[in-house]
Amino acid sequence: MWKKFGSKIQYKIILPFVLINLITALTAGPIARSWVADQIEKGANELLRRDLTRINEEIAEEGDHLKISARNLAELSFIEKGVLEKDLGLLRKVIIPQRGIWHLNFVEVIGKDSRVFLNIGGPYQKGEDLSSLDFVNYGWLEMTNATLINIPSPYLVAASPVHYPQGGISGLILVGIKIDTNFLKKFTKKQSIVTIYQGVTPIASNFSKVSPLPRKISLKVYKERKELVEEKDIAGERYRFIYVPLFIDNRLVGVVSLGHSLTLVSIAKGVVTRNVILLNFLLLISLAFIGYIISLTITKPLKSFVETARKVASGELSFKVRVKAEDEIGELANSFNLMIESLREHSEALNKRVLELTTLYDVSKVISSTLDFNHLLHVISESAMKAFHADESCVLLFDPKKKRLVTGVCQKSHRYTAGLKESLEKKLAQMVKKKEEPLLISNDEEFLSLGVKSAIGAPISVEDKFEGVIVVGNLTEEYTQEDLRLLSTLAHQGAIALQNARLFQSLQETYMGIVKALAFAVDAKDPYTRGHSEQVAKYALMIADELKFSDSEKKALEMAAYLHDIGKIGVSDQILSKETSLTKEEIEIMKGHPSIGAEILTPIVFPWEIVPTVRHHHEHYGGGGYPQGLSKEKIPLGARILALADSFDAMTSDRPYRSRKTVEEAVKELKRCSGTQFDPELVKVFLHALKKILSKRKS
Repeated sequence: MWKKFGSKIQYKIILPFVLINLITALTAGPIARSWVADQIEKGANELLRRDLTRINEEIAEEGDHLKISARNLAELSFIEKGVLEKDLGLLRKVIIPQRGIWHLNFVEVIGKDSRVFLNIGGPYQKGEDLSSLDFVNYGWLEMTNATLINIPSPYLVAASPVHYPQGGISGLILVGIKIDTNFLKKFTKKQSIVTIYQGVTPIASNFSKVSPLPRKISLKVYKERKELVEEKDIAGERYRFIYVPLFIDNRLVGVVSLGHSLTLVSIAKGVVTRNVILLNFLLLISLAFIGYIISLTITKPLKSFVETARKVASGELSFKVRVKAEDEIGELANSFNLMIESLREHSEALNKRVLELTTLYDVSKVISSTLDFNHLLHVISESAMKAFHADESCVLLFDPKKKRLVTGVCQKSHRYTAGLKESLEKKLAQMVKKKEEPLLISNDEEFLSLGVKSAIGAPISVEDKFEGVIVVGNLTEEYTQEDLRLLSTLAHQGAIALQNARLFQSLQETYMGIVKALAFAVDAKDPYTRGHSEQVAKYALMIADELKFSDSEKKALEMAAYLHDIGKIGVSDQILSKETSLTKEEIEIMKGHPSIGAEILTPIVFPWEIVPTVRHHHEHYGGGGYPQGLSKEKIPLGARILALADSFDAMTSDRPYRSRKTVEEAVKELKRCSGTQFDPELVKVFLHALKKILSKRKS
């Protein structure tokens, strides 16, 4: 397990670093934690004092704001006029916008008799006598003051005199801001509890359950005007509170208290403890890492040798020992790399030979497994692309009538260029045709100008008869005589395959000629059905093309179409040519022709499976057909196709007992019988193919 993380030498270097840091952590860690915890306590108290000082300053600033707003209101000319004339409408028109501008909770106007004659949101009612209030009396002395009142809600208030135009005081402007939770939120943090007391009564707090100020605290703060600190539990949590006197305009108006949760201090201490542990752990890891880096400089050359040796042993010969030392280890690394390079060259040569044999084996397998001419051309071209890492591979066939090469099949890589086509299909192919022998082109100026590094070509000859060429080109790699030899072998194998395919094609044509002759013989028994088998084959192949049948599948279907009525040989001419309706007995005889046809064809060895198609071409998709009453997918696909093609031709042909239907009438009949007599999917396919043909005829 430990080998995953380093060698024995690396452990010997790393472990001393780790042990030194571990000893340091065990001794210095507790000392650091104790010192930092003490600093946290002091910092928490200092933070509490700073916050409380800030609250006092903010409240004092709010008082200053009130004084300024009261003075500015009182000095407005419209206010002076409104107070002098006691024009409540004018005063409201001026005061209400100013109230919003100065963010005031209320504005009240007091007359010369110290009674309120205008109240806009204030605590004092119109007509109320305020002569007993100190701050009102101060206002008459032309002093703008701010103070704290509690009537019944706490307010910061300020009063300022309104002067007559000719001199003297005509009234007072009284403004105020309510001291509520929203007011306190501006100055406090979420986790803090702030309370303002007047006397011992809490008049404003951001906490819902506040007790009156204890007498001992009240006496100390009000009398000595000093701060006092205490700790107490609130809602199951420990808090530290500090109490200080509240001054506005250098007058003591109350007490402000601020409390912080000691949970935060405990959390901070816990964080410090964890950080000290984490820091020591990081130091431990850092020293271990430093030791590891140092060990790498010592062990890396040896490790490179070991890893490269393992890769080479597993067959990966692209690796090299990477040592830059100019000593004995460096010389050993160079020698080791030369040995690997030699092994790689031998391995590549061996792999190339294996690829050649594999390619020839693959081509031989294809030759023995298929006789499809076009498929063989693709296989030969693809095999050449694979064997020679080519950018283009072409098999070009010789047309004896046109006396020139015509394109058979070309395979192209993603790097294909027009230069490849020019050099291979037009130049090299013609050179091979002319000489009828293999050719290797490498670093030729003409080919290089077209972007082709190397190209090879070989003739395809069958019994000394020239049939075509195979050419291969590469944009970057250089071919050798060994590559040319392999291509010649591939061309020889391809020639054999093409010869076999042509023989098979000739055999197919012979088969088809015989089959057509049999079909014509059957059709000739009835002058009304002459050409019927040929038409059925035509319609069946239309469906096969839409279904993307292979060439072999289409050939089998065509063969079955020509032979589908061969069983009528066993039916008398009298029944076949009868111009009136058949009797029940004659119908039963007629129904036997698919089985007779299958029995006739069974002994014959065909290259395709056509007997089931002939036997079941009168089965109905929904059941009820003959000879076995099969339904749906139990009926062979070829038989379902022939049933459709056979019926359509019968409906559109004259019979002794009826005239032919039009194409439109026949189409309606097919749709009507879709799903019962005919496969509904095949009906759609046939009608689609028929529509395309009819459209072409009209155009």
